[in-house]
Amino acid sequence: MSARARLLGACVAAVIALALGVVAAWPIYESRWLLVPAAAAAVIGGGTAVLAWRLRWPGWAAAALLFVGFVLSVGPVAVPQGAARAQFGVLQAAVDGVAAVVLGWKQLLTIALPVGSYQSLLVPAYVVFLLTAFLTVRLAARGGRFAPAAALPLLAPVAFGTIFGSSALSAPLSFGPLVLSAPREVGLWGAAVLLASVWIRFSAGAERRAALRLARQDGAASTRGSARRALLGIAVLTLCAAVALAAAPPMVAAAGPGHRVVLRDRIDPELFVREQVSPLAAYRASKSDAAFSATMFEVRSSGALPARLRLAVLDAYDGVDFHVGRADADRFARLPSAVPLASAADVEVRVGPGYTGIWAPTAALGGVPEFTGPRAGELTDAFFVNRSTGAAIALPGGRAGAGLDAGDGYRAPMSTAPDGSLAGPAGTGAEFDPESMPELARWLEAQAQPATGAGVVELVRRLRERGYLSHGLLLEDAEGAEWYAELQARSGEYV
Repeated sequence: MSARARLLGACVAAVIALALGVVAAWPIYESRWLLVPAAAAAVIGGGTAVLAWRLRWPGWAAAALLFVGFVLSVGPVAVPQGAARAQFGVLQAAVDGVAAVVLGWKQLLTIALPVGSYQSLLVPAYVVFLLTAFLTVRLAARGGRFAPAAALPLLAPVAFGTIFGSSALSAPLSFGPLVLSAPREVGLWGAAVLLASVWIRFSAGAERRAALRLARQDGAASTRGSARRALLGIAVLTLCAAVALAAAPPMVAAAGPGHRVVLRDRIDPELFVREQVSPLAAYRASKSDAAFSATMFEVRSSGALPARLRLAVLDAYDGVDFHVGRADADRFARLPSAVPLASAADVEVRVGPGYTGIWAPTAALGGVPEFTGPRAGELTDAFFVNRSTGAAIALPGGRAGAGLDAGDGYRAPMSTAPDGSLAGPAGTGAEFDPESMPELARWLEAQAQPATGAGVVELVRRLRERGYLSHGLLLEDAEGAEWYAELQARSGEYV
């Protein structure tokens, strides 16, 4: 087989592998921009290998040329949002892209899916695609015993989508009494292994046929070389099959039906939310006379305002304290994209002197916040959202960060839908056992409400309208006399 035919076959195999990689990585990104790194990798990676072969460059020179091509292309190809910014945006995008070669892998595991083209998270995919194209063509160009080894990089794109993807599996397919679990994942790995097998048959088989022709003329020496190449091809194919079996979903499906264990389940952001002082303490302090008149934050909107802005979400109660739960509620992650909202407006929040802390006031988000103020860049990289509870936090500086402070601000599309209705089972006239909830029973009595679901609904409505302070029940003894006075002026009664 001629070197040209071998190179052409390697280029075709690399393009097919990159196409499989795009399909495998689609659940991670769900962005058509993923096609750009795949296409650029095919051109730059494969082109570099072909050029180095034509010029007979050594491996180090080919690798250096590949690195230069990566640095020049990573900004517009894999950091499109950064490259589009004015004032040295392309240069900054290139710097971010190079840094993401080291940092992007963990960032990709600690952010909610799908990530789209957010910041530099396309860089890991671009690196894998680029190395796949380059190594496949480079090994094929060397020929001999190296050509079958090009089957290994052909598996890398599908492995990337498997390892860095979600733990959710595709829905099973039924064929009569037979059920195929994870058909998408199994199909991708089957196609990848088939591609590797065809390449080995194509490269090693051609060398073997050529060696047999020479053997008729030169004797058994060429036959022994042919046998070594055949054994190498079998070894590479066995290794490919082992990698596929190790990474395929059925082999790692230990997380329950429809799920698999992936790296994403093992790495979480080092966010120490529970080590913070309870936001309830800050809430009480804001009702004191010294802080009551200080502006906490200002809110502007391009349309209607949200019904309310959410601060901390304390979803668990241990009988003494409300706190952030230890299940999904503490899974804060970066927000690369958000679900479009039916009723939304661009809302701007600017923090005033009366507020500081990690909790960011938000309604349901329809997009990634755009931060303003002197710490805009730092806050952009330190904003996390819990998609289960809707709570958002800002941790500039990591664990020791002070959170939001006066002068910080952000703008984002937020939901302007009205508060959800409290009607339902809780709104019926059904009674509950006051002995099992004595504090609630006393509260209902103090508020002159019946001990029924309707009474509880009314108390929730009053909490929404008035707020609540857990100490200082009498005006003359309260720390928040100004708050009580304003509340009395609005409602004509105490809480």
